[in-house]
Amino acid sequence: MKKRLLVIHGPNINLTGLRETGIYGKETLEDINAEILSHAAAAGFECEIYQSNHEGDIIDRLHAARTEFDGVVLNAGGY
Repeated sequence: MKKRLLVIHGPNINLTGLRETGIYGKETLEDINAEILSHAAAAGFECEIYQSNHEGDIIDRLHAARTEFDGVVLNAGGY
């Protein structure tokens, strides 16, 4: 059975590639997520990606992940 991995993106990451492209570049969150999924699959992981701009939603997702996933990666963004 494949190990399950959850990647959580924090606030404003959804604007990557859209806001201040001169600083942050033009790669969108969808581009980044595609790379994450590709690398995870190549390493033998099943991967789910979640993004929220709301701290409480992120905390709730982390709590739920305790029984659903083998590991979590938090890209906390502006936190």
